[in-house]
Amino acid sequence: DARFGDTHAKWALTPVWGMSQRLPRRVGTATAKRLMFTADMIDAEEAVRIGLAEYAVPRADFDREIELLAERIIANSAFSHRANKRLIEATDAWAMDAGLQWEVTEGDGRGPDMQARIAAFTGKKAGGGSA
Repeated sequence: DARFGDTHAKWALTPVWGMSQRLPRRVGTATAKRLMFTADMIDAEEAVRIGLAEYAVPRADFDREIELLAERIIANSAFSHRANKRLIEATDAWAMDAGLQWEVTEGDGRGPDMQARIAAFTGKKAGGGSA
């Protein structure tokens, strides 16, 4: 049931919060122009096809799918989530070389829960033994 569109042109408006920069980077210049110039609305299937949405689920499954996604996310390190979010947001639209350099020099590296997570995975007690 989801619908997406950029209706700025329908109302004689222009983007002021980044749509003109983010949409072309997400879906490509030609597709962004088509969506921006026509103000057409697209359905979830088309949004997935052009890369605007990651995936779509039926309305009846939405709440359960969100719960499952949240469970998969929170099963992983909050430290890593914060660091990865910072890395992605800080280098969005940078050239690859600049982004890679920033990742190496500004990345947070290992989190405080790394050893415990590895130990849990291998079935060993955290902190016991050499690294």
